[in-house]
Amino acid sequence: MTSLKTSIKTITYLSDIGCLEIQGASLNSVLLVLYR
Repeated sequence: MTSLKTSIKTITYLSDIGCLEIQGASLNSVLLVLYR
């Protein structure tokens, strides 16, 4: 069950990243926050 939830979270996360990438350079801001 845990791995399934993790997979769903990962897919959702990647989908959000994809939306940001389509919108523009917002993706870079997200990466900066993640790797701060």
